Amino acid sequence: MAREPGRSDFASYRDWVTVRPMLTSFALLIALWSDTVEAHAPNCDEPAWLAGHGRADRSTRHAYRRREWDTCKAMGATDETCTVLDAIAIRESSGDACSVHVLGPREYGLGMHGLNVGLHLPKWDASAERRLLHLPEVSTVVTMRIFQRAVGPYRARRWREVAAVFAGRFEFDPSETPTGDDVLFCRRLTKVGVDCNADPRGKLGKRLRPAGQDAFVLALLRDPKHGR
Repeated sequence: MAREPGRSDFASYRDWVTVRPMLTSFALLIALWSDTVEAHAPNCDEPAWLAGHGRADRSTRHAYRRREWDTCKAMGATDETCTVLDAIAIRESSGDACSVHVLGPREYGLGMHGLNVGLHLPKWDASAERRLLHLPEVSTVVTMRIFQRAVGPYRARRWREVAAVFAGRFEFDPSETPTGDDVLFCRRLTKVGVDCNADPRGKLGKRLRPAGQDAFVLALLRDPKHGR
């Protein structure tokens, strides 16, 4: 189970609010973004990962999960939400940011949360390189947007319903007892102290506008406390 980073939940968000006015030059933002992302991006060899020879060691996966947790908390989400997010990362990738899943012909799920490139890269930038989804901060922001849509337009009222939307299932089982694909997910949440029938509303933090995502992640990556 991921642990609380031990500082104010909103510290990184305040840092972002402070630094954002300084990023008035689009060219400056692009330059800072490129240099900072290159310095923090996982060194992923996708063919090796697909062949089963590219898995990160346990300490590296733990570091990725710390970055995921800090990003989630910086968005203002509760510990419960960030624990659910981490459970999904473990299910999809064992916490490995370099994870690659073949979903179909020329269709891939990337990163800690196994995000479908075709469906979810446009939530960041449709013209961006797909390797951006290997960055734990980007994967977390995009996954949180999916969570927020699940609770909003799709009216998910339980964590297992949020997980269903994340998996592409939009019809919810009304029973109190999980069935089918929900069983293993609920079992994992139980192990980390979360009720899969708990209501996620009011726990997801702030919704970032697409125009502010770059600056938010840039501020996180430039924060020396991030992921420590």
